[in-house]
Amino acid sequence: SQLTLDICKNILSKAHTLTITTGVQVLVLLTLEGRVHSYASNKFLPLIEEEKGKKLIAKLLTSTVKETTVVEEQEDDNKKEEEEADVMVELEFIKDRQKRLEAFKTLVGELRDLIMPNIRPQSPWGPEGLLLVAAPGGAIITLSSPALEPLIKSEEGKKMISTLLNSPDTVPEVEQSNPNPQPGSNVDGVD
Repeated sequence: SQLTLDICKNILSKAHTLTITTGVQVLVLLTLEGRVHSYASNKFLPLIEEEKGKKLIAKLLTSTVKETTVVEEQEDDNKKEEEEADVMVELEFIKDRQKRLEAFKTLVGELRDLIMPNIRPQSPWGPEGLLLVAAPGGAIITLSSPALEPLIKSEEGKKMISTLLNSPDTVPEVEQSNPNPQPGSNVDGVD
């Protein structure tokens, strides 16, 4: 399988849905054509918005991506047309614990199935990717291509993730929902 912009958008949208409906923290990083497309729920926003996080990601990717750009939200005519064409679906937190757990399992499985075949590089410049989910009960679910593995396995990466997960929420719940995440958007979710 080959990572395309449509697959990237689908992955980011599912990550957003996972955050909103189950309340977990999610980070997704995907490289496509030399650009890093990302989704981050509230707790992981500093990794894609703050200079320290951007530098760490760029450093990890410099050996595998020809030209790394951590993408900020950018508007162009095609993106505006796509946004207008997308159907807005209102997502909300699933209150029933059993249904929430089922949704969690389904969405994590779908994300894994979408990301796995697309981050196994066919060439030295192949796509890189990372999925990080802070699951209920404190479990951390990860999936990563080799270049991004240090973000979840190095002491520096583990410490940064732990610090972010243990930090107080900074964005009020009402302001966190964006029903239509786009590749390259720094999107947040709901705790």
